[in-house]
Amino acid sequence: MRTFFEDDSIKLLMGKVLTEFGKATITPADCKSLSEAVLASTKKTISETTLKRLFGFARRSFEFSIYTLDTLSEYVGYSNWENFSKENAKEFSKAGGDDVNKWQALRKTCAKYSGYTLQTIKNSSGIPFPETIHREELTQFIRKFLQTNQSIAPIIAPTGFGKSVGMAHTVLKLWHGAEAVYPQDICCFINVHQVQTIALYKHSLTEWLGKYLHLLYDEIASLVASREADARLVIIIEGFDEKTFSADKLKLVYNNIIEFINYNSQYHWIKIILTMRPSSWAKLAHTYLNPVFFHNRVFIDNSYPNENTIHHTLPFTPAEIKKIIALGRFGNTMPVSFSSDLLELLSYPRFLEILFSIIAPDATSNQTEEALMYRIIHTDVSYHSQFDTHSAVKTRILDKILGPVVEGAPPDANNEWFFVKDTLTTTAYNQLIDDYMLVEEKASWGSSPYPKHIRFSNKYIEYYFASLLLLKKNDNIINTTLVDHIRSSTSLQPISRYIIKWYLLRTLYANNTRAIQEIFHSGHLSPAGKLHYFDFLVNLSDNSNQKKIIETLLLGSDFIAHFFEQGLLYRHIGAKNNKLLTTLFELAPETRWKYCSLVLLYLNAMLHLQTYHAEAYLREYRKISKADDGLQMQFARDIMAILLDYARYDICSEQLPEILKRFTDDVLENRASSDCVIHLNMILAIYGLLYMESFKELHRFAIALQVGLTPEQKEAYGFIKTLSDYAGKYAELMHKGLESIHARKGTEELLLKEQQIPEADILNKTLFYLLSARYYEKKKDLNKCIALAKAANTLAAAHQLHLLSLLSFRILKHAYTLADQADMAAEAEGDMKQLLQEGRDGAGNRW
Repeated sequence: MRTFFEDDSIKLLMGKVLTEFGKATITPADCKSLSEAVLASTKKTISETTLKRLFGFARRSFEFSIYTLDTLSEYVGYSNWENFSKENAKEFSKAGGDDVNKWQALRKTCAKYSGYTLQTIKNSSGIPFPETIHREELTQFIRKFLQTNQSIAPIIAPTGFGKSVGMAHTVLKLWHGAEAVYPQDICCFINVHQVQTIALYKHSLTEWLGKYLHLLYDEIASLVASREADARLVIIIEGFDEKTFSADKLKLVYNNIIEFINYNSQYHWIKIILTMRPSSWAKLAHTYLNPVFFHNRVFIDNSYPNENTIHHTLPFTPAEIKKIIALGRFGNTMPVSFSSDLLELLSYPRFLEILFSIIAPDATSNQTEEALMYRIIHTDVSYHSQFDTHSAVKTRILDKILGPVVEGAPPDANNEWFFVKDTLTTTAYNQLIDDYMLVEEKASWGSSPYPKHIRFSNKYIEYYFASLLLLKKNDNIINTTLVDHIRSSTSLQPISRYIIKWYLLRTLYANNTRAIQEIFHSGHLSPAGKLHYFDFLVNLSDNSNQKKIIETLLLGSDFIAHFFEQGLLYRHIGAKNNKLLTTLFELAPETRWKYCSLVLLYLNAMLHLQTYHAEAYLREYRKISKADDGLQMQFARDIMAILLDYARYDICSEQLPEILKRFTDDVLENRASSDCVIHLNMILAIYGLLYMESFKELHRFAIALQVGLTPEQKEAYGFIKTLSDYAGKYAELMHKGLESIHARKGTEELLLKEQQIPEADILNKTLFYLLSARYYEKKKDLNKCIALAKAANTLAAAHQLHLLSLLSFRILKHAYTLADQADMAAEAEGDMKQLLQEGRDGAGNRW
């Protein structure tokens, strides 16, 4: 008789040996002590190696001798093995039980193994498991598979796509959760490393299942009678990884999986689910599965694209990303400002996991989206490079793919396959696919065995490696020559901005002032471009060394003048991040620029309904301008003070008309002036009059501005002209109504001009919706009025322009009142109060 360890009698003896030894479990190191204990008790010797074979720690290819069994039986209190067997015959029978007990025993054993696997996955999850989410797409795929007669279903995705965590959620939902969908089924969820004894002992998977699950040969058939109606046995094996599990062992496991499926082909209630990487699946499918087996036994849902590359553990959707972050340490506010580019990167679960690891919940350091993406990708690439024996080969592959972009040479489709020519390069290439650095875009039709195109999985990963390749070609030196080359290269133009930003990140983190100055000395960077990069650096600087670099760069450059003199400052109106403006106020060498910075900071505080910030800016403005009695300085002080008083006490100064008239008279008298202070005062007054609903004054003010505006500041001129057009018509509608022919005709003309508003001009686009909503309100077309007011609020809320949201709620409240929808009017009133409450400071002041 083969006395394998799976026999019940041997298992019972081993249990009693451990009890006598005083151990619940045993390790290889314990076998020496156990050998000594047996010798001391029986005066007979059993070698340490024999005990290791007995407990499964060493390979065995023969039966255990009667001497070994007699000695161990004596050790536990019996005269010999025969006596032990007779005395425990009833217990053997009880352990085997009837058919019903076999099914329940199998359920209990599988629950134990599944629980271990689930706990291991929970403990190893980079994002705390309670903060991860159930992937409905994956669960639906499994549920569809369970309804078929097919035996095996692959779950295929690159490294870090959340296969293990996703499968853990599915297992809990379908089988091992409190409200399991299929409680009648038995699910055994194991990691492939738990079955590595298959490779170790040269057993088949069938024998392994017999050893641990009592599913050896005819034992499976004996379960048929005891199986509950419609119940299934679902065996899930995850963790196939050629990096830590040798190819020879995987080959043996693959063969045994096919053997097990073929042996039990008549039992459609036995289901096998495998999770693995694309290269592992390709090897299994192409080497071990014949076409007939694949067609009849393997479940593939062909409705999904790239079914053999990313299969049912699909990238996170934006909604899923926000849900995970809301469940986690960052709360539900972090995703509000995430761009589509960052969300696309974070849709790869491993990158989202890295984000959680590099940012503390209470982090105060400054981050931009580009910086976050750089740190995420750099962290990921550094990890793979540090522990990767194929990194040099992978670098050559990536450099070859980047060649057409970096060198400007036309791509050669034949070159894409130059690297798949030997075992080493093929392995490195497959790992780049498995690690989701590269993606093979397959043709949607046709029978070509080659991928249609090889590309990077994310454009920012491409930018990262392109920056490294360009740096390598420049002897790893960041200087003006490198930047000039990047900016002058036609092929690099589309990505030059990202590459330069990543160089700025590298040099800033290294406190390399000289390299940063070299970048800004490039003659191929326009003043607007330099300002863009300067803004990027300012928002990243969060220590004294980095701030010193910013100050050195500012004082040694002339591009800041363009920010004020060429009207670029209007792009920062309504900005949520005011660090650039604060820096310019602190470091700007000209007092006039400090005035502009403070007025713009105040204006942004007003647009965001932040009274406490506005008060601080007005206080600082009064301090630095107290010796300047110029009309423009006085006008700014007066308007800011009037707005704050209105915000606090709902009092509008009686001096407002006179203050506005003095300003417009000065503008008309000095039409040639293109001073940035004047333009900012115009914008400040328009938004302030809209907020205070001073429509008569706003109408007159807008008409005067249309006459007095000059086009010298091209960008500022276009923005202010559009703003005064919309604000003037809005005020005319509110002040004079539709009975004003000019208002009605002029507004109708403006309603046709939406397509002329630049997409980036959020402020004027929102005001356009508000103007249109008021127009349809006056025409009693309340449905259109409400729709446009809601559109305005959606746009304003997305950019935290709370003042414009407040205007939209005013319109909604009035429209709902006219429509006899009291509940909706009350809701709009509540939204208004909430906005104002959010703008309160500690003293209870509000906007």
